[in-house]
Amino acid sequence: MAQDSGSVLTKSFRKEVELLTRHVQLLHEVKRHGPIGIVRLSAVTNMPQHKVRYSLRILQEEGYIEPTTRGAAPTEKTDRFLDHVTDILESASVRLNELKSELQSASPEQ
Repeated sequence: MAQDSGSVLTKSFRKEVELLTRHVQLLHEVKRHGPIGIVRLSAVTNMPQHKVRYSLRILQEEGYIEPTTRGAAPTEKTDRFLDHVTDILESASVRLNELKSELQSASPEQ
């Protein structure tokens, strides 16, 4: 992947994709291993505990996980949300490939 040239537009896009990726990865692990605590999630995902804690807070606020005495557990909304993310990623992938093709066809031959 090419390095970001510093544009506000592309930095924002990259940051949002990375954040969504982290949230979804953690939610997937909660679904697979839950209930699961921050320390174990950090170890399983190789993510720093502070990032795990932040993502779990967001996921809890959205109702996709719930706290238990043994750690985070999925809710009835978890599967629907993961299906929704899959649909969004599919349509985004199609659109991003179209954009990539448009940019490549508009670029002079190198």
